[in-house]
Amino acid sequence: MALGRTRKELLATIEPSELKEWMAFDRIEPFGAPAQDMQNAMVCYLLATGLLNAKRPFKFDEFQLIKEQIEKKEMDWRAIQAVFKKIAGYKEPKKK
Repeated sequence: MALGRTRKELLATIEPSELKEWMAFDRIEPFGAPAQDMQNAMVCYLLATGLLNAKRPFKFDEFQLIKEQIEKKEMDWRAIQAVFKKIAGYKEPKKK
């Protein structure tokens, strides 16, 4: 819905290769509600830790509304570079 279309409309208009690119990008830089929740939780955690004199230390997960953890898969530099080259439409020069 954030893209202004339903899932059915998106699947009818998006190419499989573009969908794969978005999936690869999401592995590097997650987006959506779980990612936003994690960012908001971090801000609240840092503010509470820095500004409040609590009797016990806060835990980060106390500030998360969505308890689902975002699984970031480790990717090496070559894999990340390949994803961005593909998104940008980069083509390797032909070898002589």
